[in-house]
Amino acid sequence: MKVILIKTDGSTKGIKINSLEEARQIIYDFDYDRDFQELKLIDDCIILAQEKTGNTFSEVNQYATDLAIEMMAISPSDYITGDAILIEDTDEFEILRENDA
Repeated sequence: MKVILIKTDGSTKGIKINSLEEARQIIYDFDYDRDFQELKLIDDCIILAQEKTGNTFSEVNQYATDLAIEMMAISPSDYITGDAILIEDTDEFEILRENDA
C-alpha cells in the first residue's frame, strides 16, 4: 500500500508498506514493543503516529501535528511526536488491518 511518510523535519516521502507491523517499525525506528495510534481525519484519511506515553522523548512532528489539528483529529493543545504515516486510502488500510489480524 502506498502511503506518505511525514518526518519530524517536515519532509515527506512516498513509501510502500505491506503490513501494520512494517508501519510500526517505521514509526518507532524498529522499536518493536510499542503500539501506534490511529488518528482519523475528517477527509477519511488516517495518520498513524506514536502512542502517547509519559516516557516519550521523540521530537515533535509539527507538520503532522498541524495536519491533524486542521483535520480535527486532535485538539489544538495536543501534538504528534516522531515520524508519522499518512494513509489516504482507508479501504486499503482496512484490508491491511484484516491481513495482519
